[in-house]
Amino acid sequence: MNQTTTPPRTRWECDCDPTESPILLGRYEPGRHVEIKAGDRYYLASGVVSATCPRCGAQHSLDLTSE
Repeated sequence: MNQTTTPPRTRWECDCDPTESPILLGRYEPGRHVEIKAGDRYYLASGVVSATCPRCGAQHSLDLTSE
């Protein structure tokens, strides 16, 4: 049996409210791309990606070029 292992995806989160669970902004594979779900669609992006937390409105940036 030949099994290939894929690196686990890392959660990109906003921890704006410590009393509630973090808001998931996306999931990414270091050095590759980030997967973002918006409604019923999934988007893949690479490079420098920005997202806004729907709970607190904070801007977040993820630079996948330096990973």
